[in-house]
Amino acid sequence: MIQAVIFDMDGVLVDNHESWSIFDTNFLAELGIKSDKEYKAFVNGRSMEEVALWTKEHYQLSQNVEDILVSKQSGVKHVYEVESKPMFGVEDLLKKIKKSNLKLALCSGAKMWMIETILDRFNWQDYFEVVVSSDHVECQGKPDPEIYLYTSKLLNIDPKSCVVIEDAENGVKSAIGAGMECVGYVDLRFELSEDLSRTKFNVNSFSDKKLIEFLNI
Repeated sequence: MIQAVIFDMDGVLVDNHESWSIFDTNFLAELGIKSDKEYKAFVNGRSMEEVALWTKEHYQLSQNVEDILVSKQSGVKHVYEVESKPMFGVEDLLKKIKKSNLKLALCSGAKMWMIETILDRFNWQDYFEVVVSSDHVECQGKPDPEIYLYTSKLLNIDPKSCVVIEDAENGVKSAIGAGMECVGYVDLRFELSEDLSRTKFNVNSFSDKKLIEFLNI
């Protein structure tokens, strides 16, 4: 029996895929690197610390991890403070879930200040009973299941009674690894290489009847 719905943030709650793509391309170019499939496959759902460390080691950079993190700050702030916008139809879905008996949580590999920026911008604080970032699990992002296990612990709900909405392969692996059901969100505007085949089912609209019936809202 479903007792809680847990949302990922980037690419699910907020529309910022294109902004992140542009940012990553420019960020890597400043380091003398061209964005490639390996980078794109790694970063989704990961914490900034994990991405900075992997980038340094994978591309054998001379900069230390702290310098790489600092160089990302201003661009990342702009993505969340200016360019991110609510995903179409997601607020209507949040309202429906909130009116039901289901609990709502947000679980993202982003840092807490990024999540709070989004919640404040769109006045979403009251929707979520639990908000978890990679900061809560020692910067261990997805696909590690710990971030979702920690979320279910705060909700005081068995992972088997939680449904996650994810758009990225790493997020799906994390949710399923935690023993949760997972619904995939596919944004048809972009040709993404994410493998969402392990989800319960996939939707490309938050008003999809299959999703509404599955959540019984």
